[in-house]
Amino acid sequence: MSAITRSVVLATTLLSICAPAFADSVQDARLQGSVQTALSLNRMLNPFRITVQVQDHRAQLSGAVENQIERDLAEHVALATRGIEQVDNQLEVNAELSERPLELRAYAQRVEDATLAAVVRARLLWSRTTA
Repeated sequence: MSAITRSVVLATTLLSICAPAFADSVQDARLQGSVQTALSLNRMLNPFRITVQVQDHRAQLSGAVENQIERDLAEHVALATRGIEQVDNQLEVNAELSERPLELRAYAQRVEDATLAAVVRARLLWSRTTA
């Protein structure tokens, strides 16, 4: 067998062995990005630093949230992500997170809060029963 033939056979063998592992890691990275995006887009969860790791369609959530409801919500959001079959929810509940200063909250949340406050004030000002 010539050296070129041996090299081609070796390369083909290595490629067939490595390709599934590479495909799995790419799939895991895609799923991890999908879960992280879903958590970031959720206005209840985006103020928190939640770390996501994915391996074999199983997501692991770590970090801290303010209460049990947000912990459960993060798990449900991860499970709702297409391709995630199980969630290992290691999020800790830390009630002290609710006392964070306003400037540490997400910008989008501050804008949404200000908009809601303006709508409520305007409706109260224009209401005949509260004027």
